[in-house]
Amino acid sequence: KSGQMANIHFKIPWNSLGSSPVTVTVRGIEAEVVRVEQMAGTTEEQRRAEVRSMLDKYRQDAVTAAKNAKSSFTGRLLANVVDNLVLHFSDIRLVFVDQHTLLASSVAAELRLDAFSVDTANQEWEPVDFAVSDQET
Repeated sequence: KSGQMANIHFKIPWNSLGSSPVTVTVRGIEAEVVRVEQMAGTTEEQRRAEVRSMLDKYRQDAVTAAKNAKSSFTGRLLANVVDNLVLHFSDIRLVFVDQHTLLASSVAAELRLDAFSVDTANQEWEPVDFAVSDQET
């Protein structure tokens, strides 16, 4: 329904873009999410099937884009930057509101997170740095 963000900071290592992580720091996220009323004549299974279909299409498009992107140096560099992306989030507040309940008033839940990070790691959860080469492997 509504939201805001206090600030976002990008740390881009231009001199070592292919081998050092790009760091994105987001602070002060506030968002209110409201449940949309169910469309008339739509069952839960129909909605789930529609979501599955959209996700399948997204996955197919992503795989095709990744295959096409890795055929050039720029594509490999961009894929490497995305693979080596580090995300930091802090001061997050999410409010979920359901105004379509059987109760007399709406129901709300709030989630607060002080901080969390997303880093690239291998299967043993060790940090991973990628290097891009000019030649295809």
